[in-house]
Amino acid sequence: MSMLSQGCDRPPKTNKVRLYGTRFDVYCVGLRLTLMAKGIDFEFALLDMINKPDWYKDVNPVGRIPCVECGDEAVGETLVIYDYLENKFSEKPMRSTDPYKRAKDAEVMLRFAEHLAPHIYGMVRAPKDHIDSVKSGLEKVGKVLALRATDYFGGSSPNIIDFYIWGWVGLLPPLHKVHKLEMDCSENDHNKHYLAWLSRMKEHPLVQAERKYVKVDLDIQTQFIQSAIDGKANHLIGY
Repeated sequence: MSMLSQGCDRPPKTNKVRLYGTRFDVYCVGLRLTLMAKGIDFEFALLDMINKPDWYKDVNPVGRIPCVECGDEAVGETLVIYDYLENKFSEKPMRSTDPYKRAKDAEVMLRFAEHLAPHIYGMVRAPKDHIDSVKSGLEKVGKVLALRATDYFGGSSPNIIDFYIWGWVGLLPPLHKVHKLEMDCSENDHNKHYLAWLSRMKEHPLVQAERKYVKVDLDIQTQFIQSAIDGKANHLIGY
């Protein structure tokens, strides 16, 4: 896999879904899992975020990832992309059809994005400033799972919420290795539901398939994060 960089030609438009992003981006992880779970034949376009090709602004004027393109349609912003994929490819739904449950799912994702995701991201460079907030946030994730009394946020199988949150919490093990952290996550009433969910997600065939697809494992993730901290992010590490 090569990166789309400054000076390269734009891939021709196709009716096949194309996901622009990077291997290690947490948002792209969740979207790749969603595409796989829905059985959508898609193409992953690895974008060089340091030297983006000029034509990418025609795909996504704000220049961010992820972005999904399908024919003449291009959609940015992660949560909007989830909605787009769910509505365009409705044959295999990844959200509840019940309006209230669907609204509560959206509420969980928005609260995670606002209150926990920034602290996980903050741990990349300042782990000690954010680790307590991450612990607290994961306990709240466990409480939501306890209230639902299901194996996954999606019930008996993962749905969009599971994939979105997994993209973020999947950062924690390599962050622990890079920063040599100890994060007490012993099984108690507050986090046993989160730990059980985490174990199920780690072993889920979709998660394993997504990691194989982009050739990423814990060691590769750890090396990438270290390269990013060193100011030389190597998006092709392990390839």
